[in-house]
Amino acid sequence: MNVEDLESLWSSTEPIDLLRFYNEIQTVTDLIRFSRSRPPPHISLRTLRFTGVDKIVVVVPTRSAVGRTANYIANVFSPLPIVFVESAGRYFNYSKSVNAGVKEALTGDPDWVVVANDDMVEVDPARKLVEQINKNWDADCLLARPNITGRPLVHTVPCSVTRSIVPWDWIIAFTDALTYGEFPPFSVSIPYYLRKYGVRHSFRSPVDIEGFSSVKELVRKERFYYFRKIRQGPYNLLESCCRSFLNAGDFGVYRSSVFRKHMYDEVFINGYEDMDFSFLLSCRNYDIRVMDFQIESGGGSIAPTSRLRRLHEIRQVLNISYFFYKNRNELHSYD
Repeated sequence: MNVEDLESLWSSTEPIDLLRFYNEIQTVTDLIRFSRSRPPPHISLRTLRFTGVDKIVVVVPTRSAVGRTANYIANVFSPLPIVFVESAGRYFNYSKSVNAGVKEALTGDPDWVVVANDDMVEVDPARKLVEQINKNWDADCLLARPNITGRPLVHTVPCSVTRSIVPWDWIIAFTDALTYGEFPPFSVSIPYYLRKYGVRHSFRSPVDIEGFSSVKELVRKERFYYFRKIRQGPYNLLESCCRSFLNAGDFGVYRSSVFRKHMYDEVFINGYEDMDFSFLLSCRNYDIRVMDFQIESGGGSIAPTSRLRRLHEIRQVLNISYFFYKNRNELHSYD
């Protein structure tokens, strides 16, 4: 099957076409080749320069750099300079948008670059962000403190790469298929294709995420977490934790020298690129800290039972497979 036909299957809004896509592609290297063969997205930049702090620049990928959303984000981060990266359409790629915005930001030789989604919601004012950056000036990466409100976390997410002796993904997939009445059971197809592409690990997030301020504290909590049988059921006795890290998610602050060495991996197609970047920084022992600064996000607001969410989950097979391909080949630890 040629690249155009594969692209048609990948871009389809029918879940069955996505499964046909994975049936056609046999290896992870073929997935990588497909991703790299896609045409580049159209990207336009809009930079807002305010009077004030010029050593901290905010990069915001967005569908539209004008209008109510852009104006709100500009107010959230005012008076910091903002680079809006406008891109949409079939070939939109979040990693490429971030990288284009970061490259533009670096032309001004800032000390720090903030990467944020366009649906951020103000909790603490931008002046507090500046204060916290100044307070942690010797760090490499700064993350916002999660606002624990019962909503799914979309930034500063504690994660663990785990390996289980029980196929929990199969069990959960069958449960989802029965719960949502799917036919064919697309959820069940996901672990099948992940194993086809060599994935034997998974991600877990601890239940208790309050009170940590550094990766070291998180790791200590993680070691204890896997023995909390009452809190987590049978997972903890049947899984081994390979590595714990903090995923920046929708919001992260990075020293400019970090982006001069590393960029978002553009093989990822709108998923797991932020987790991949966070994992790379963790593996290479960058100084990652959680600031006394809070900001919210509208991310994760799509109901998990919606059609769009299901399509998104099936597409993530490519991204998850690529992440663990890099993990198996130690590409996060070494260039």
